[in-house]
Amino acid sequence: MRFDEHDGGESGTVAQRCPAEDLGQNLAGSRFASFFVEEMVGRGGMGVVYRARERFGRNRVALKVLPVLTRADREPVRRFLAEARALTRLSHPAIPRIRAFGREHQLYYLATDYVAGRTVTELLDAGRPFTPRRALEIARAAAAALRVAHEHGILHRDVKADNIMIDEQGQVKVLDFGIAQDLGTRRITRSECYLGTPEYCSPEQLCSLPMDARTDVYSLGVVLHEMLTGVMPFGGASTVRLYHDKRRDRRPALAHLLPGSPRVLVRLVKRFLAPSPERRFASMADAVRAIEETIPKLGAFGWGRRCVRRFARRRPSSWRRPRLLPEPIASLFF
Repeated sequence: MRFDEHDGGESGTVAQRCPAEDLGQNLAGSRFASFFVEEMVGRGGMGVVYRARERFGRNRVALKVLPVLTRADREPVRRFLAEARALTRLSHPAIPRIRAFGREHQLYYLATDYVAGRTVTELLDAGRPFTPRRALEIARAAAAALRVAHEHGILHRDVKADNIMIDEQGQVKVLDFGIAQDLGTRRITRSECYLGTPEYCSPEQLCSLPMDARTDVYSLGVVLHEMLTGVMPFGGASTVRLYHDKRRDRRPALAHLLPGSPRVLVRLVKRFLAPSPERRFASMADAVRAIEETIPKLGAFGWGRRCVRRFARRRPSSWRRPRLLPEPIASLFF
């Protein structure tokens, strides 16, 4: 484990070859910290993700590099480092290990185990729907990983189809704890509550109310609904509309989207997506038990695949774009 919070060290030659301002653009083909960067694999609002290889080992890592930060960004950096340290306590097969984090010439980075595979979003977009049984198995594995995080006081806050990956061996991985919160050290401030992807956020997260493990339960329920039907349960044109739809549970009936679905499955999804936290599963442990009790009751019939294929082709691409809520919207309702 590398805890590098200061400049210098053996990687100082990197800054001589590439100005710090350029490092955040594309590091592919260069050395950065203790890694050889191979290629860029993703870019988002929180930084750039590369596939890299350890300079003194053969392990591949996913290297997330934050952009050059100013003095005004000291607080986000402090949170980033504190939360990264908290995540080093986690140990679960479905959670990639953190191998290093710190700062390298004005750029903050986080290196985790590299996972080769496809996200739930990519599988659905490629026309590879999930049977109900497989969808529940994926949800169970993700819930088990999140349960471990919650037991260590860590709330993910950005559970979504883009952050659940199926690796080449068929194992489930929960990715990107980039905005996770260590509940054991301090409370989440009002300005932090609305970080996340709106379509997957719980009603309380959308309006910046206090959150706990039941927030991740709700987000996982959205992913489960998406895997079962191929569509999002809520798709409001604005954040305000999305909030009202979620608060009143205005979504198409699962039995309509998935004809012939067993009542036990309908009840399970309804419990995950309950607008009030008090009506959801109290913990991820309860969610895991409920999923395990539901799987044997699905039966051997294949009512799910045909319906999922029909709806998967109609998934609007606009729902796939992850974004941050621009402003907390609590003032609109309270």
